[in-house]
Amino acid sequence: MSLHGIRTRGRWQILLSPLVSGAGLAYEPMDYGKVGLLRFLLPWTRDNLVGWFEDQYERVVAAHQLEPAKGSPEARPSIVAHSFGTYLCGYAMLKYPEIRFDKMILCGCILPRDFDWSTLFARGQVYEVLHEYAVRDPWGNMANAVTVGAGDSGGRGFLYAGPQLQQVRCDHLTHSDYFTQLHMAESWIEFLSRKTPTYGIKHGSSISDENEFRSIAERTEEIDHKVYGGIPEFAANEASMDQAVEWVRVEPDIYTFLYNRRGQQWTGYVNAIPVTDQAFRTALQRGLKDCELTGDHIVKLIPDSIVRLFALSIAVDPTAKEASLGLLNREVHALLDGFFQKWKRYAKEVRIRIKDVVAVGWTPQGRRICNDILGMSKSGSDEFGHPIYYLAIEPALMRKARFEPLRSLAKVYADEGLFRVEDPEDEAAVPVTEPENVE
Repeated sequence: MSLHGIRTRGRWQILLSPLVSGAGLAYEPMDYGKVGLLRFLLPWTRDNLVGWFEDQYERVVAAHQLEPAKGSPEARPSIVAHSFGTYLCGYAMLKYPEIRFDKMILCGCILPRDFDWSTLFARGQVYEVLHEYAVRDPWGNMANAVTVGAGDSGGRGFLYAGPQLQQVRCDHLTHSDYFTQLHMAESWIEFLSRKTPTYGIKHGSSISDENEFRSIAERTEEIDHKVYGGIPEFAANEASMDQAVEWVRVEPDIYTFLYNRRGQQWTGYVNAIPVTDQAFRTALQRGLKDCELTGDHIVKLIPDSIVRLFALSIAVDPTAKEASLGLLNREVHALLDGFFQKWKRYAKEVRIRIKDVVAVGWTPQGRRICNDILGMSKSGSDEFGHPIYYLAIEPALMRKARFEPLRSLAKVYADEGLFRVEDPEDEAAVPVTEPENVE
C-alpha cells in the first residue's frame, strides 16, 4: 500500500509500482484525491480522511485475503506514506487497533516528534518502521505551527528510540526529494523485502489458569538459568515454582512475557510486583531475596490505588536471534514497551498509578537497564554487593526520562490527573545518589 500527501495525486506511486512488482510484492496505491491547503486545515477534513483510510485498509485486506490478526508478517500489508499520508496512517492506527502492518516507510512526515509509537508497538500494530527525515524539509519543520496534531518529525526525527523504528537523516533532501527510482529501489524495496522478526506480549492477567502459568514459567525458568546461572549466589536466592504460583494467586498480573511469533517460543519476561510498604522498605534498604518473598508481601491491584513496585527480575534469552545486537536490542525494547503499555492501560482504565520502583542489579545488563535506560538512582547494595536502585515516578519524568515509554507513562499520569492524587502516607527514607555510568 502507499499513500500520498496534499496538493498532489502522488505521481511517485506510479514510479514505485514496477519496483514493488519486480520484488514479487502486490501493490495497492491509494488516492484520496487532490486536497488543497485550506481543506487540509479543516479538522473535519482530516477526521473524515482518517475514516476513509480505515475503509481502504479493510478493502485491501479483503481483496488480498490477508489475515492481519494472526500476527504473521506475511498475513499483513506494508505501507509507504508521504506527508499528509503519514498523518492519516498514524492517527488511523491509534484510533483503530485492528489496523496492522508488517512494515511502514514514512517520508516527509508531519506527525509530532512525540508520536505514541510505544502504543503501536506494544499493541503489535506494526513490526518495523523506516523513517526518512530531511533537515531542509520546510513542511517537515513547520507542520506543527500550521495545524493541530501535526508535528516536525519530518525535519527533526521522532523522539522515540528503539530498534523497531529505524530513522535515517537526509541532510540534502527536501519535502518531496525521496522519489527517485534508485533511492526507492535501494532503500525502500530492500527494507520491504527483508524478513521481519516478530515478538508478542502476554501479560499475566491474560493467562487462563494455573497450568498455563506453570507451562510458561518452566520455560522462563530455563531463561533464568542462562542469564543468572553463572552467579554463585543465584541458587540461594531463587524462588521455587510453588512460590511463583503463590504470588500470582494474590495478583495475577505481576508478569509480562515476551514470545517470538515465528517460532512460538518464550524469549523473555519482566516480573514487577506491587508490594506492601514494609516489603518495599526492606527491598530498598537491604534487598529482598526472591525466596523470601511470600504472598503476604504482595498487594493486589485494585482501582483508584497507588502502588509501589519491586522489580524482581528481567531476563531475555541470550540465544535469541538478535540478543547479540547490544542492550537496546529488539527483544528488550519489545518487552519494556509491553510492560509500560500495561501500566498505561491501568492508569487510563482503572486509575492505578505507580508511586515508585525498587530493583536490584544482578547482572551488567540489568544494571545498565536500571541506570542507563530507566535513569534509576543507586540507593545502596544488598548483602552480595549488588547495587539497589530506586526511581520515583514523578511529573519531571515527562521531560527528563531517557526512555520514551517511561516518559509516555508519566505523561499519561499527568493527563489523567493521577499525579494530583495524594500518596498514601509512607515515611520511608530514600537515600539515593546520582545515577552512575556503568562500564
